[in-house]
Amino acid sequence: MANEGGGQIGGTIHLNESETLREFDSYSFSLKCNTPPPAVTRQCVNVSGSTYWVCFWLPTAELANPIHSDVKTLYIKGTTTKAIDLADLAAENDGNPGNLAALDNTVRFAVPTSGAYTAFYYNTGRAVRADENIQWNIYLEDNDGLKSKTMTASTKMPTASMTISGEDLLTTNAGDNTLELTASVGSLAVTSWSWSSDNPSVATVSDDASIETVTVTAVADGEANITCTAILADGKIAKKTKTIRVLDLALDDYMQDFIKGETVTIMALAPTFATVSWTSSDENVATISESGALSAVAKGSATITATASYGGKTVSKQMTVYVHQFNCDGPNKRFNSANQTADYSVGIDSPPGRATLNFLLYSWELSKLGGNARLDVTGSGNSITVKVTSRDITDTLFTLTCTTNLSGRPITVKTWNIVVVGKGVG
Repeated sequence: MANEGGGQIGGTIHLNESETLREFDSYSFSLKCNTPPPAVTRQCVNVSGSTYWVCFWLPTAELANPIHSDVKTLYIKGTTTKAIDLADLAAENDGNPGNLAALDNTVRFAVPTSGAYTAFYYNTGRAVRADENIQWNIYLEDNDGLKSKTMTASTKMPTASMTISGEDLLTTNAGDNTLELTASVGSLAVTSWSWSSDNPSVATVSDDASIETVTVTAVADGEANITCTAILADGKIAKKTKTIRVLDLALDDYMQDFIKGETVTIMALAPTFATVSWTSSDENVATISESGALSAVAKGSATITATASYGGKTVSKQMTVYVHQFNCDGPNKRFNSANQTADYSVGIDSPPGRATLNFLLYSWELSKLGGNARLDVTGSGNSITVKVTSRDITDTLFTLTCTTNLSGRPITVKTWNIVVVGKGVG
């Protein structure tokens, strides 16, 4: 039988009768060998520049065997499919880009020990992304659709260790709002460096984040994970993350005017890892508790300071508060006869340097606590007149209350007690 190549074997069968030497018809045959193509070996994914390269060894010697002469196509299937005619193999081989030279000395891409192989480098054109796991399936196929064993190369890159040195705490204070981080992979050769922040609203990395040292700048309070990724010359990836905390403080200082006797909580916006303390420059005017509850004590002004502390660093913010007090006129009255009147008015006394709160609107409410006498109220704004219009047999009790509103806070200015003496009272 003869090997006709292309995975075929064939021949001719002759039948003869032994006694008469009579020769019968001859039969020719051709058999297809069920031999799959050989598989590639030492396949792996490496990085050159900013793209993934699929690298493997082609079994050149086995493919040269006539039994595999009909193996025509090499497939590299990933997110897209690359079909390469073996006749164009040399032209389709992108070649070692230079920085992958060290691959020849690594176990995963060492030259196979037996047979003849050709290194093949395929630039996928896909940009490198951190923590990405993409696979490329590589196989050979003959004219009849018979395939070699599929070999898989993955971007699950072998890793190398990295360290990052530098502080991990910033503040938003001028002069203390930047720091430098430096990454190191020891003596390993690095092709490229990259840095990123997972929370640029808290901390950003410098524009020249393509070297082993980067500048981190604080933006606002919170935490940001700063990650360095190094692509090594041998195709490995080294990566390390360092958490940077930023200390900052903001005061909810839209409220600056208070009325004597009020207690209002001042909000301080600080990161959860910080502690906040409070002080008042004049506790005769205003005091403030550890929780930020401000109590207006007397007319005047005071500076309130909030300080956020963490890790030996502090950030302080200040606000000035002004305490006003009401001046109220009018008696706690006992009316003994009808048609009697009394005048009531309110005013405000403001601290020096602060405008009087003339914009305040006042409301007056007369409440009867018992009895049937009647009072009439005239006037509005900051002054009214109360008049007795009728009396009862017994005493009738009233309260007169003036209220206003300051920055959304309802405030009771003053409450007066009024009695309309009963007719039957001696």
